[in-house]
Amino acid sequence: FSAANSPLNSSMSTAPWLSAFSTSRRSFPESIGEAVEALESTLGQKLSVDKDNIEAYCPLEWHEVLEMIKSGVISIGSHTSSHTILTRCNPENMERELLLSKQVIAERTGMDCRLFSYPNGEKGDFDDRTKRMLSKFGYKCGLTTVSGMNDSYSDIFELKRLHINSNVNMIMFAMILSGVFKFFLDIKQSVSNFLMSNK
Repeated sequence: FSAANSPLNSSMSTAPWLSAFSTSRRSFPESIGEAVEALESTLGQKLSVDKDNIEAYCPLEWHEVLEMIKSGVISIGSHTSSHTILTRCNPENMERELLLSKQVIAERTGMDCRLFSYPNGEKGDFDDRTKRMLSKFGYKCGLTTVSGMNDSYSDIFELKRLHINSNVNMIMFAMILSGVFKFFLDIKQSVSNFLMSNK
């Protein structure tokens, strides 16, 4: 999907797009390809999606989730039931999003779901209200997409992440995880700021 060519970037109202998306989601297509085709049909516009590689975007099947859990390397958590930004929800909707997702994961895996990752996860996508609700429903932590390290003083419902892409080798991986990479970045920034202020 090319956002640049989307009517969302024109003066056209977003309401038809949201309505079309909701309509296509209600029918629960069998595959991502069918979902794209349904959306294209509803919108009357072709989307620039790489249909040859569409399976790369498919969600995990439950048997794959169970296999990952059994490996002992992966932990599974909730992300709401419909990727709703919780700070935009009223209390009833927030409760439904958190409880339904938690319940489905518990039913499908046989394990209590205690981990939560905020949709989008940026500042403004979580607040004190969302943190209280997570705690109330038995979640033990909340993961953001805010970049940074955590320590014993970090808010357990506002945990930061380290962003690591596929181009990182093992030495760089170890440097990022240990905080050494950030330490050098901070030094570089401090030196740069000093030099700029003394020009």
